[in-house]
Amino acid sequence: MNSDFHYYATYCAAILAGYSHEESQDIAYSDCFVDSCCKTLLTKLKAPAAAATTQLKLELMDARTDISGLHDITRIWSSFHFLPYDLYAEPSKRCSKRYKAKYRLICNPNSELVKDTVKLARGKSLQAAGVAMHVLCDTWAHRYFAGTPSLVINNPYNRFVELLPGENGFEERKITFRHSASAPDDLEHSIYTSSLYSNSENSIMNLGHGRAGHLPDYSFIRYKYLPAWGNYEEIVKDNPSDFIVNDNNNFT
Repeated sequence: MNSDFHYYATYCAAILAGYSHEESQDIAYSDCFVDSCCKTLLTKLKAPAAAATTQLKLELMDARTDISGLHDITRIWSSFHFLPYDLYAEPSKRCSKRYKAKYRLICNPNSELVKDTVKLARGKSLQAAGVAMHVLCDTWAHRYFAGTPSLVINNPYNRFVELLPGENGFEERKITFRHSASAPDDLEHSIYTSSLYSNSENSIMNLGHGRAGHLPDYSFIRYKYLPAWGNYEEIVKDNPSDFIVNDNNNFT
């Protein structure tokens, strides 16, 4: 989710919920801070590194992918950015125990976990409300990806197309992913900067939606693709509909 959405949409939600202008600002800032609270910053502030809610690219480059390192990565990204939808979910086909453990980490909105997250924040500090909002927002933007390194789950593969409004419905345009740290996304031609391809299941390059770059976070984007974890059945993601109109949430 873009920082502007994390701040302004959360601020708007807080105002509608009855918070004052100042309180709404604190909640919105706390929402955005989740994407900034890294170990590097916490070290400068002489705060506990275990309180990190994100990892910088440079931190991830040095991250280990052994059992201990993967646990730390998953603890941060699955908890704050890719909240799992169903911890009891299992793939429809026979697979290894290790893959089953990853499969259940796939993110989706309106889960029991996100409802519990909101309930736990109720009556607590403004900062707790902001963190809960960050988690809730990201379940929409990051759905179908997982907050743990996984080539099978997180790699967009070949059939990845953008759906553009046209005179006769939506037109398809192939999306191209490239690895270029200095090149901005070319939205006019559906070219997006992504992480470097790695065929290793546990490579840090396959964390979250890194292989799809920033594309899933754009509020205007509509796309479809064939994920390996879904037996290559087509999935359509319509962010404008998801972000603007959603009458199914009920966290009371």
